Amino acid sequence: MDAQAPKISFAECLLLTRRRSGLRQKTVAQRSGLDPSYLASLENARRPPPSPEVLARILDGLDASPEDRRALEQLALSHHLKAQLSRRAPPELAEVLFAVTTLSAEQLKATRAFLRHLTSVRSTLEQEATM
Repeated sequence: MDAQAPKISFAECLLLTRRRSGLRQKTVAQRSGLDPSYLASLENARRPPPSPEVLARILDGLDASPEDRRALEQLALSHHLKAQLSRRAPPELAEVLFAVTTLSAEQLKATRAFLRHLTSVRSTLEQEATM
């Protein structure tokens, strides 16, 4: 049985990254050209993740590692994508579409092949039913 890694929110990841850096909120905010209360609201999940431009400023202010940058960028993108999907698609479809965005390239290939197979089977069954 595979143990899945625990899910972490953007806010939690930002807070952990800042704490690992050893920098105070005020210092990171100053380096990023942001108000300290804004950074605090991001770390406390009172605000959604920032735009890519603002996030880049925060990451620069943190001197974030490439791994931390990727993690925070992915979490921010994921949050924004989920918000867009929930506004534009029916809930049951939004959930499926969001799940697809989390698949690896190999998983996407396998899913595509399986859907093609299902389409082929369905087409064959429909043809047999009309005979």
